[in-house]
Amino acid sequence: KLAAAETEARRARRGVWSEAAYAPVAAERLRPGSGGFHLVTATVRAVRPGDRNHYLELAPRVVLIIPHEHWKQYFMREEFYAGGPAALTGKRLEARGWLSERDGELRLRVGHPAMLTWLD
Repeated sequence: KLAAAETEARRARRGVWSEAAYAPVAAERLRPGSGGFHLVTATVRAVRPGDRNHYLELAPRVVLIIPHEHWKQYFMREEFYAGGPAALTGKRLEARGWLSERDGELRLRVGHPAMLTWLD
């Protein structure tokens, strides 16, 4: 219900959704210093496994981070993710959350599938 209410409010540009700061931004348009809350749209270019996280590359120096523990706990329950993280390569998405900058890279940590909307 909440997601449907948000979708309707975004379409009608009501409340915070009328503010430019909450409009989706393409990952390619993000630059250093673009931290803060964002709705980011992109196509997953590649998936890199790490010791503790999966890294979904969206644009040069823009990545989504999904901790392994969250993947196992939340993502594996949904059929869409059955192919594992690598199967997300080439999929178009919108991610919501706080961008932070580390080592010259913008990162958005995704802890739950509700933070992602698949556009394909």
